[in-house]
Amino acid sequence: MRKYIIMVLVASLCAVTTVFGQDNTKHKKKSKFGSFMKKVGEATTGINMTDELFMVNSLSSTFKVEFVSCTGSSAAQTFDVVLKITNKATNERLCVGGSCTGNTTAIDSEGNSYKSAYCAGDCKDFPTNVPVKVNISFEKILPDVSYLESLKFNIGDKGEVEIRNIPVQWDVAAVEQNQNTSEVAENDGLLSNSIASEFDAELVGCYGDSVKQSIEIVLKLKNKSTNKKLCIGGSCSGKSMAVDVDGNSYESSSCAGDCKDFPTGVFIKSIVTFEKILPTVQKLDYVKLNIGDEGNIEMRGLPVDWTAQP
Repeated sequence: MRKYIIMVLVASLCAVTTVFGQDNTKHKKKSKFGSFMKKVGEATTGINMTDELFMVNSLSSTFKVEFVSCTGSSAAQTFDVVLKITNKATNERLCVGGSCTGNTTAIDSEGNSYKSAYCAGDCKDFPTNVPVKVNISFEKILPDVSYLESLKFNIGDKGEVEIRNIPVQWDVAAVEQNQNTSEVAENDGLLSNSIASEFDAELVGCYGDSVKQSIEIVLKLKNKSTNKKLCIGGSCSGKSMAVDVDGNSYESSSCAGDCKDFPTGVFIKSIVTFEKILPTVQKLDYVKLNIGDEGNIEMRGLPVDWTAQP
């Protein structure tokens, strides 16, 4: 009897040891180090080895690229890939994700390929160290596509970035991983005047109208030279723009801007309006306003007051 009990105990211990050994083996297969090595293999061979989202950014020294979302509309049979791009170099206007010269392409898990919907892509100004959100659209894609094997897109003529294993969310609002990683937070409230020798500039305020869903930036400008007529904050030749802390960019609502006479030595108030902005925007990460063709005024970390009026 004693021998029988001992044999049962030994058999039980062996079974427990075997179970723990199996669990440890499974755990090792899912280890982060193994996933990391597979990602290194992806970057080296160009072959998908994991099912995790992975980015190959050959332009990382100049552009930081962050994936935000990929959402589809089953009714329209389209999907949009939203990214945030931060330019580490000098201010530049670039087109991202074009189907013509950019040759932007998405490939699903079945090997079907799709060209981006717009020839030029999403064209925007990219100020230095300000995350700007871009949207790459694709058409004629069925809702049974659950993820993209690969997405290659251009950033202007600088080169290409590739993202792999992108899940597609159908018929849901775009969900942003709001990390607000702007590198200019330390410059909050800073006004940079490139033409200070010719114009004094003072910020009066930035005021939001929740009913109109618009923002007005009010400045006072004093001309130090001879009398002249100038247009402030135009969206056309002036390329005036604002970027909120989530990377959404806005052009000023007037093509020409606020056009006024500026006599010598007199402060004149100028108002620049931006439209289609929700009251949830509490701060503008970056603002650029042209002063005629004389130069620009730049502001960073500009708070929006939705309770007061100019």
